[in-house]
Amino acid sequence: MDQTRQFIILGIGLVVLIALMFWPQLQARRRRQQQLDQLRIGDEVVTVGGIIGTLAEVNRDENRAAIEVAPGVRIQVLLAAIGQSHPRAKDEAAEQSEPPEA
Repeated sequence: MDQTRQFIILGIGLVVLIALMFWPQLQARRRRQQQLDQLRIGDEVVTVGGIIGTLAEVNRDENRAAIEVAPGVRIQVLLAAIGQSHPRAKDEAAEQSEPPEA
């Protein structure tokens, strides 16, 4: 009886230890997936390699995206290569579409 209790306590301890080890990893994976799901065309993105550009196309079926790094210059990257994204503000988009006043 005493030995059975020790095994039960040991088993519960192992389950708690495993849960504490994997829980943060699962949360990080969920946050990362949520970040990728929120990507929209026009967002400014930074790849894990440090390339900065504007998201021009997203193909979730092929797990790829096109980033415009200069006017007319697009590069293809994997969605996993997008490290950060900054949604484009509506005011900023309007300012860039209007010609400068002379």
